[in-house]
Amino acid sequence: MISKDLIIPIYDCMCTVVVAEDFDAACTEAGYQFDTKGASAICLHYPDSPSNFTIVFREGAISPGSIAHEAFHLTGKIMSHIDVEYSKNSEEAYAYLIGFIVDGISQIVLEHPERAHRRRSILKWYFGLSRP
Repeated sequence: MISKDLIIPIYDCMCTVVVAEDFDAACTEAGYQFDTKGASAICLHYPDSPSNFTIVFREGAISPGSIAHEAFHLTGKIMSHIDVEYSKNSEEAYAYLIGFIVDGISQIVLEHPERAHRRRSILKWYFGLSRP
């Protein structure tokens, strides 16, 4: 299992990124109380700790698309927390934050020692050159 914090300093918040083989148990531990059937990842926001978030990924189900998908959810939650609605004027802030989150999650997933042996094939797959 991977569990690492992604610090987002510009908005003074943090997201714990979890990759777990036992996805259901990890979701429950993170405070998710709903059915996870069919889900490959979830993004949680804690109302009692508004600057803390958690994303839990199912081991083996991480893809560039799932990382971007959860980054989109996290961006929306962060911007909502700081009262910034999506508009033409805020679009660039949303785009930069999504990019920062995707890069951060990708680095956590790719640089974890358990994946060092697969890093090259994952990078090729990430950039569409092949499948791992």
